[in-house]
Amino acid sequence: RVKKGLKNYLYQTAYQLLIVLTPLLTAPCLARALGTEGIGIYSYTANFANYFLMFAMLGMANYGARYIAQNRDDKQKLSYSFYSIYFCQCICTGLMIVLYTIYLLTICNVNLLASILQVMLIFSGFFDVCWFFRGIEDFQTIIKRNIVIKLAIVASILLFVKCPDDLLLYIIIMSGGTLLSQFLIFTQVRKVVDFVKPSWKDVFSHLLPNFVLFLPEITSSLYNSMDKLMVGQMSSMSQLGLYENAEKLTGIPTSLITSLGIVLLPRITNLLPTGDKKKADEIFNISFLYVMFLGSGLVFGLLGVSEAFVPVFFGEEFIELTTFLPYLAPSILFLCLVTNIRSQILLPNKLDKQYLYSTIVGASINLGLNFMLIPSQGALGASAATLVAYIALFLFQGMCARKYTDLIGNSIRNIPFVLIGFLMYLLIRNISFGNGIMTVIVRVIIGGFVYLADSIVFVFIFRKRELNSFASYFNLTRGDKK
Repeated sequence: RVKKGLKNYLYQTAYQLLIVLTPLLTAPCLARALGTEGIGIYSYTANFANYFLMFAMLGMANYGARYIAQNRDDKQKLSYSFYSIYFCQCICTGLMIVLYTIYLLTICNVNLLASILQVMLIFSGFFDVCWFFRGIEDFQTIIKRNIVIKLAIVASILLFVKCPDDLLLYIIIMSGGTLLSQFLIFTQVRKVVDFVKPSWKDVFSHLLPNFVLFLPEITSSLYNSMDKLMVGQMSSMSQLGLYENAEKLTGIPTSLITSLGIVLLPRITNLLPTGDKKKADEIFNISFLYVMFLGSGLVFGLLGVSEAFVPVFFGEEFIELTTFLPYLAPSILFLCLVTNIRSQILLPNKLDKQYLYSTIVGASINLGLNFMLIPSQGALGASAATLVAYIALFLFQGMCARKYTDLIGNSIRNIPFVLIGFLMYLLIRNISFGNGIMTVIVRVIIGGFVYLADSIVFVFIFRKRELNSFASYFNLTRGDKK
């Protein structure tokens, strides 16, 4: 019988993987159909529209989940909490649609039709209530409603996107698919809560605390969205196309690891008011080991196969991305560690200001380095800037969390995973086996076996206590069984 904590992690991991795999599974087709410039245009317009969506959602992903988690045991409070937050979200979304329309009518003069079609992405803000289901720890609703849409998106791209002239159709499929998937999830809310009309005072009371959590989100976007806009503006759409596909590669390992932090936020938020800090610390120590183990293996594994994988998967036109992947790939590990600290230390303990300050520091470094490096180095400069910024973010958040957990000790105890990963990389990087596909397969098999075997030996000898308590997190959940 599977515990609910394990099911939630598996569902959230599957959901994050769907988000990443949808574009990645179609990447070989799109790379050859649209080319670097077409992919660059899509990336530029989608990321620009995504900024309006971010302002529509504010910090709802974390604020909404945390607020719902605090009120989920009483249906009346849960219903009122949901609608007061949701009405606030609708107001912000409506305002952003108006502002985006003004932008289209007055400022936008390049890729206008593509930008118009991206308005569907902003409209999805009316229906995005994933934060609610995260707050009540119901992750299966999200994944079950999304899987059909994601598969339909993949099938539509493979069937209909054949040449550069199909760029607009590709935008319709992607943005329209996002809108539809959010709508399907939204239809399930009425099965959990009753409609309650909140007071306008309570609706607007969510703006300020939501905005506080939004500020770190908008500054963090400099790593995820602004760098793409800057590459498109300061370099070229072709360089942006290369950078976009490089991030698709790094997105898979990132989603595998960060899913754990998303699942644990409402759980630890629920534990702390009871005074059960010991259990919260135990969860953090276990998850830190997990992040270091999985992150180190995936980072060095990706670097070990990239030289053979890229030309096979994306085509020779994208071979240049292997030159800056060594800068972008290590960002995976630091991003996942930062997500762990944020989700399990800063947000549950309501250290919102510290969280904000840390993201401002990281974003400032990223922005400054982007201005310095992108004009001359293009995607390579953006990759280097991202890595330095994530390292700075990790160090700053580590300082903020030092009173709540032994972060230095955790880091030192888990350094061997990095060493094992590096040894694996040295072993597989020069392996060649006939053609590109076979080379990738052989490297993955050999590298995976070596890394897993060495890691198991290390954990059994030096970290057996954490290994034995790994399953204990799932015993800390409410024990719901299906």
